[in-house]
Amino acid sequence: MTTRVPETGESTTAAAPAAGEQSKLLMGAGTLVVCVAGILAVATAIECHAAPGAANQASPLTPSLLYGVVPWMWWAGVAHLLWGASRKWPFLLDASARNLVLQLVAGSAITLLHLTALYFTARAMARVWAGMDKAGYTQLAFFCLPRFGLDLPIYGLLWTACGVISMQMAAQRDAMRALELRQELSAAHLRALQMQLGHTSCLIR
Repeated sequence: MTTRVPETGESTTAAAPAAGEQSKLLMGAGTLVVCVAGILAVATAIECHAAPGAANQASPLTPSLLYGVVPWMWWAGVAHLLWGASRKWPFLLDASARNLVLQLVAGSAITLLHLTALYFTARAMARVWAGMDKAGYTQLAFFCLPRFGLDLPIYGLLWTACGVISMQMAAQRDAMRALELRQELSAAHLRALQMQLGHTSCLIR
């Protein structure tokens, strides 16, 4: 009776489901980021539209929705770019002192760009929709320390989340490699046992 020996290629094939699970995890995380950003954008738009200045002017909802979409979709895009960059340069998610300084500089630059985008968005809204300047959008202070200190931690949270997800994926890959090695070792032991049995049967004959 012949016993089937698992080939080493089968253990490699076993890694395919794991890769599929990781792809599903990344797609799910991306969808979650977009959904959370969308919810926060709508919440911000409602809050802005319900502000006393906007309510007194009976302003349309569109500019408030635009003002809500710009900041939160910005951070969703930053999360996407940060994750893509970390796949190409894994050191970006290292918790070393050098990388922390690099991330502080990058986060500060991204925060300044974000505040600049909000500034020009508010100015454009005041030009397109009459009464937006009276609603208080043009009086908003963007380039100030409190606002900068509010936005910079958001980048830190995104960087931390990417690092945690990356570590979980690395642990999953290591577990799959260990499983493949055990399968290959078992296959090698089984082949050795079959060779011994075949040699013994030849001697008996």
